[in-house]
Formats: sequence, structure tokens, C-alpha cells
Amino acid sequence: MPDDPDPRIVFLRKALQGDIESFRARRKENRSKAFWTKMAITLSAALTTVILGLKDNQVFHGAENHFAAMALTLSATATLVSTWETFFDHRWLWIRYTTTVSLLHGIADDLEYAVAGGDVRQATLDALHQRRQKVLQ
Repeated sequence: MPDDPDPRIVFLRKALQGDIESFRARRKENRSKAFWTKMAITLSAALTTVILGLKDNQVFHGAENHFAAMALTLSATATLVSTWETFFDHRWLWIRYTTTVSLLHGIADDLEYAVAGGDVRQATLDALHQRRQKVLQ
């Protein structure tokens, strides 16, 4: 990007780049949280089932109480993680941040296209700034 003396263009470039970096980091973080939340729920439920099956196995005679306690703990863990997921819904945040990054890239591309054309009017910059504000809302 060539240096442009117009402070409005400089402002929009910096603001868009900062927004894109911020939402990109949030997107990555929430994608990871969504994955691990689902994995914790699934793993807890699967292990609960296996442990309850092992509880009555004759090979582990005498360990029934330990298996029951483990199953109860894992079942409670699955419930807690599921409740966490309900409140924070990292999958939805991941999708929302992905959409936001895409929209911000579109605005940045339109800004560069306008600058490359050499005819950047106040109305064009105002429209791009308003689009950015709308995306951030």
C-alpha cells in the first residue's frame, strides 16, 4: 500500500487492519473452545457409558463403588460443560467472527480499489467508514 497523505485513508486502513486482526484472533480462540467443549461433553458421556458397563463386569469384582463414583463424576462433568456451552456458545461466536472478518476484508478491498483508482471522494470514504461501523455493531 503506498503512503497516502489523506489522513482519512490512513485512519480507515489502520482501523480495518486492527479490526481484522482482533476478530481473526477471536475467531481462532472460539473455534478452539467450540471444539474442546464438544470433545469434553462427548468424552465424558462416552466414558460414563464404558464405566457403567465395566461396573458389573466380574473381572473388576469389588471395584463397583469406584466405577459408580467415576461414572457419577463424569456425568456431572458432562452436565457442567454442556451448561457452559449453552451460555457461551463458542461455535456461534466462531461463525460470527468468521463472517465479521470476511465483511471487514471486503471493506478493506473496496478501500484499496478506490485508492488505486485515484479518485477517492469524501462520500466514498464516508460510505466505507459507515459500512465498517455497521459491521462492528
